Amino acid sequence: MIEMVIPSSLDETLVDKKGRHVALLFTQYTPYGDENCKSEYKEKYADSVFNVVEDYCPGFRDSIVGKEVLTPKELENTFGLTGGVSQLF
Repeated sequence: MIEMVIPSSLDETLVDKKGRHVALLFTQYTPYGDENCKSEYKEKYADSVFNVVEDYCPGFRDSIVGKEVLTPKELENTFGLTGGVSQLF
């Protein structure tokens, strides 16, 4: 599952030039573990996600100027999300 949110479509202050956007892609379910925090894994994973988005939004890949990939382990360490996922009770 890929969920894409484009907050700059409502808040232009998030970008430096008109016509640019910030896109957040949330994916599920990705493997948990230290080995998935390596840059090679993260690049390969990002490529696979971008390929799927490209199938539905041709030109998406060419529009990317930067990215940050956070794995479940990194989400846990950075934001305290146990197992890298949020849990609602």
